[in-house]
Amino acid sequence: MALSKYTTEDTGMPKWQIALAVGGALAASAALYFYVIKDTPKKGKHGKTKSKKASDSVDSATSPNSKDDLGAVDTANMTPLEKAQACKNKGNKYFKGGKFAEAIKCYDEAIETCSPENTVDLSTFYQNRAAAYEQLKNWECVLRDCTAALDLNGKYVKALQRRAKACEVLKDLEQALEDLTAVCIVESFQNQGTLVNVDRVLKELGRIHAKEAMEKREPVMPSKHFIKTFFESFAEDPIFNSVDKEKEGDVDEVEHPPEKNISNNGYLKARQYLHEGKYGKIIDCCDNELANPLTPYKVESLLLRATLYQLRGEGKK
Repeated sequence: MALSKYTTEDTGMPKWQIALAVGGALAASAALYFYVIKDTPKKGKHGKTKSKKASDSVDSATSPNSKDDLGAVDTANMTPLEKAQACKNKGNKYFKGGKFAEAIKCYDEAIETCSPENTVDLSTFYQNRAAAYEQLKNWECVLRDCTAALDLNGKYVKALQRRAKACEVLKDLEQALEDLTAVCIVESFQNQGTLVNVDRVLKELGRIHAKEAMEKREPVMPSKHFIKTFFESFAEDPIFNSVDKEKEGDVDEVEHPPEKNISNNGYLKARQYLHEGKYGKIIDCCDNELANPLTPYKVESLLLRATLYQLRGEGKK
């Protein structure tokens, strides 16, 4: 509204006084805007007041790294389950902050406080504590707590997976495979990661069982035809060639004097069994020959015995 509209006759005041009054009112309005309205924190889309600076904001929950008591609440009017849940929540905050020992203490308190009839909640507390123990590489405690959780909730997938991992580390592969198989059934075989874990454990278990089976396997001598063919495949085999010469009557009698051919259980007897195809008796004859430290047939006896060991699948002997 223009100042010239007002006259001395209308107000009984000089124009300069009118101007001063109007100007003062405008100045007061400006001051009110800048110091009251503009300084008021704005609200976001959901009606929440926005802070002027991010550094001035404080989370509603106490940070796990705070020196104050984490998540301190008034538990006087709480039920045992509510108290246990409060302890679990406190432990979860410690867990997220990397304070696993403190988290375990909170889960301990939750387990002690929770009523036994709250089986689902109690199984959760055990599983959470197992997760904290896993971070500390305490696999025995992981196994114990996961088992306790599964006793309360047999289809608890996280507990099954965590116990399977602990069993795998502790070399109890049968239990690990059983737990992973249970997870596959609960998940309807839809989780590719679980299937990969089952395949890995199954292969390792198969390798161990195969090794044990080979170690406990009774040695079996191959067929006579196979052994004969095996010896004949070596053109310069000294033992088998000497046997062939004996068959043809082309053996120097000085090399094997008659009195030595009477040997009952030594190398010469082993050669006789080789000639007759009685391969199952050769190893014992070589053993008897090698029991004599002065035997002139040590090299031949070792070679012949080693060959029969190989044919029986006893490669380590």
